[in-house]
Amino acid sequence: MYYQTGDGHERNNPEGILYYSANIGHYVADAHVPLHCTENYNGQMTGQSGIHGFWESRLPGIIRRRL
Repeated sequence: MYYQTGDGHERNNPEGILYYSANIGHYVADAHVPLHCTENYNGQMTGQSGIHGFWESRLPGIIRRRL
């Protein structure tokens, strides 16, 4: 992703720069999600199936509405 972002700069391709930069940002953010560090990442082993989706999409929306 890093090199492809650089290629976008060299080719003056704003869409490519934005796309690959967003992907890099997503990967950096994913590195900070505790569920990505465990075998039970989606709650499938503890009867909490879907916890990963809740953590990544529903929880931020709930927090934003309360702020």
